[in-house]
Amino acid sequence: ATPWQSKSKKSPPKPEYDEGMNCYPNPIQFPSDTTTSSTTSSSSVRFPSILSGLLYNLGLIHQQQHDDNVAVKFFEFALNVCKNDTDCSTPASQIPILHNLAYTSYRLKSYQTSLMLFTQLYHLCACVYTFKHVSVASTLNCIGVVLFHMRETRCEDVAEILDKSLSLRRELMQEGDDDGAEVATVLNNIGRVYFDSGDLEKAKGYYQQALSIRRKVLGNDHLDVSATSFNAGQTYHKLNILPEALSNYQEFHRITTSLMGSNHRDVVIVLKHIGQVYHEMNEWELALRYYGKGLDCSRRVLGFCNREAASILNMMGNLHYESGDFDKAIQVYEKGLSIERIVLEKKCVNIVVTLSNIGQAMMQKGDYQPALTKYSEAYSIQRALPGKDKSVKKIAETLSIIGQIASILGKFNQAQKAFSKVVALRKKTLGNHIDVALALNYLGLVYFKQGALDLAMENFEESLSVRRICNKEDNGDIAVLLYNIASIYLHRGDNENALKYYQDALVVEQSTLGQFHPDVAVTLKLIGKVYDRCGQYEEAIQYYNDALDIHRKCADEVEASSKPKKTETARNHKLNTARLLALMANIHLRQADTERMSSALAEAHRIFREIGAPDAELELAGFDLYEISVLHPECAPAA
Repeated sequence: ATPWQSKSKKSPPKPEYDEGMNCYPNPIQFPSDTTTSSTTSSSSVRFPSILSGLLYNLGLIHQQQHDDNVAVKFFEFALNVCKNDTDCSTPASQIPILHNLAYTSYRLKSYQTSLMLFTQLYHLCACVYTFKHVSVASTLNCIGVVLFHMRETRCEDVAEILDKSLSLRRELMQEGDDDGAEVATVLNNIGRVYFDSGDLEKAKGYYQQALSIRRKVLGNDHLDVSATSFNAGQTYHKLNILPEALSNYQEFHRITTSLMGSNHRDVVIVLKHIGQVYHEMNEWELALRYYGKGLDCSRRVLGFCNREAASILNMMGNLHYESGDFDKAIQVYEKGLSIERIVLEKKCVNIVVTLSNIGQAMMQKGDYQPALTKYSEAYSIQRALPGKDKSVKKIAETLSIIGQIASILGKFNQAQKAFSKVVALRKKTLGNHIDVALALNYLGLVYFKQGALDLAMENFEESLSVRRICNKEDNGDIAVLLYNIASIYLHRGDNENALKYYQDALVVEQSTLGQFHPDVAVTLKLIGKVYDRCGQYEEAIQYYNDALDIHRKCADEVEASSKPKKTETARNHKLNTARLLALMANIHLRQADTERMSSALAEAHRIFREIGAPDAELELAGFDLYEISVLHPECAPAA
């Protein structure tokens, strides 16, 4: 054996999942004659070769002890000695040194240096062995992995380099120079590239191939089988193929716990992922069980306060939120937040997410002031985030929620400032965009509540203009804006324009929502009110009747369905039916049609009693008899 050949075929145990990067893990074993004294004959191996070999072995020891900075220095020294020893060293002697120097630089995340060294190695291997050699295939794989982690190269280009390595590996495997394990490693690496780029179907295909080969070559209980199984599980998870995702995660969990023990960081991660899958399958008890296991494991492995614990607590909070237990959700979110404040930077996007989650749960409970406080803190952190984490879109979303809560609380000045900022941010970054139109509508509503009708109208009209630029066809959002503009005209007493915009809104609603939608009923009722104000009673009755038919139909459909909260929804439809009957009774009263008036009021009263609504809510005109006779003399005899 030459000084660069290892007599041992067995590699030391791998401390990490295989990316195909650690191609020369074994120390050099010297022939027995290299251990002779300094008086050896001139035919013996010369000292510089022994020195470079010893330096290389020392580098490997430091590398295996994860003392990579020291390992680099030994590899560099060994490479220099080897290059300068022209008598005893050959270019082939430099290959393992250059490889481990590049590999250790990769471990140090010195990717540019690693890429440069692996590129040198590629040309050296091609020169020594020709391009059709296992060393060339290995080096191509290493270059692909480094480029993948650099995140600066297009995924197609990275995949192309790895594909060259794969093709060469498959060719060598057919010739008997490769057992297939390294083919599986390259397949796994290509799968990661496509997964990272979002091409999940391609990633799935490569992972399936890699997993099949690894199981066949390495057996079902090998660490690398578990690695590919986890990768495949993540891909199935993102594709929402949840049973397959669960199966792969469980395989990873079984292998990892058997090889690494139950107290390992990877066990924490897979328990969290299993919990997520059960969560998404609506198996909430199992989800909570696995979240709990992951939380306990994280505290054993990483300490009580750690990032994984905070992440799991956030997921548990999400589950309680989705189940409608907002108090429990807030309690769990707060525990996660307390850990995040310890283990994360003060200005961290994760803290923003948790604050927002707590605020959302508080809003669901109707605790608007505490929710406003949480969102305000989230906003202050978002503004201070570093450039890579700062998202104008997210800032605008938080400001929009702040504006909505402030409006609910009657803090219209705060709401107006928040929505004004949202409009400015979105106009600057998006131009004519749906989100700009949405913010303008919110701002218009705040001005409307403040009584600033001109400013409200200005924002509603601009919002309508932007929406029509963005939407080729009218939709429900256009109808909302037409409705809002109509409401301002109605508030001003401009019945003609109010009627025009309500009717335009009605056309859009009927075309987009259908003839029997609750929103259509609301618009029909308001059109009826405008006609009522104008004294056009027959037209008003017609529109009230159309709205009445919708509410009755909706109430019947809801009661016959199995929808959640159907009792409350049906009650609202019946309440609206009764109120419409009362409006119609008022018109019949003004027309001195006591028979139809009595019939409408009797039905309205019956519905009120049925749904348990208080009688005080059922009003007839709101006038006393003297006022009715003055305002509507035609009904005085009947009165």
